[in-house]
Amino acid sequence: EKGPDPKLVIAPAGSGGRLRQAEKVRLAKWFEAYKKGSYDNKWSHVTGWGDVEDAERILADTHGFFERSGRP
Repeated sequence: EKGPDPKLVIAPAGSGGRLRQAEKVRLAKWFEAYKKGSYDNKWSHVTGWGDVEDAERILADTHGFFERSGRP
């Protein structure tokens, strides 16, 4: 419940794998607003944007955690 909660955002086809600044602003506002209505006053704040290598590392770490959990 506490600490970083990275998200992987996929860029639209034809974008060259990059989000425009306007798209980043719009997505950041969405991420910051989507928890405001929750019953336990959760919040979210976008602190920055990574690159493809960051996404691959996060995905590999998450997949490794899932594999070690023993869930089907």
